[in-house]
Amino acid sequence: GVVIVKAYPADKMKIAGVISFQEENFDPQEIYLHGDKLIVIGASTSREVSDDKPALFAKRKSDFMRPGLVRTVIFDISDKANIKKVREVELDGSLISSRKTGSFLYIVANKGVDSYLVREKAEGILPTYRDTLLKDEFIDIDYDKIYYFPDMAECSYLLIAAINLGSSEAPVN
Repeated sequence: GVVIVKAYPADKMKIAGVISFQEENFDPQEIYLHGDKLIVIGASTSREVSDDKPALFAKRKSDFMRPGLVRTVIFDISDKANIKKVREVELDGSLISSRKTGSFLYIVANKGVDSYLVREKAEGILPTYRDTLLKDEFIDIDYDKIYYFPDMAECSYLLIAAINLGSSEAPVN
C-alpha cells in the first residue's frame, strides 16, 4: 500500500492517510504527484473463469489469472483523511517504464502474444486497454492503430499510453 505522511514540522510528523491494495491483486511499483492527484502504477492481474483455457493438472473449466496488466490508479488526495480513487487505466502487458512530463503521464508496456489463442482460436491477438473514464470493460486496440517493423521476429506488442492529468475528461491516448 501507500502511506501518506504529514512530515512538516518534523516534531509533529503523523500519518495523514493510507491507501491499501491488499484485495485488488495489485503490486504498486511507481508513484507520481500532480497537484492534488496521486498516481500509482503497478502490476495487476484480474481473475477470470474460462471454459476453454487449458490448465495443467486442472479440469476443463478453470479459474485463471489474466497475466500481465499494467494498472494506473489516480487518486484525489486534496483531503488526506478522505482519499478518493477517481480513475483507473489498465494496459495489457508488463511495465517497461513511465514518465511524467508537465501534465502528461506516459506509460510503456510490453505484451507478448499468446500463441495458443492465435493457433487454436484465432483470437487473443489484439492488445487491450481499460480506462474507467470510458467504461469498465477492456477495449481492443484495433488493427488500424497498430504499427510494426517489417521482418521482425519478435511476437509482441509495445504499448504506449498517454494520460492527460490536467483534464478529468480526456481519455487515454
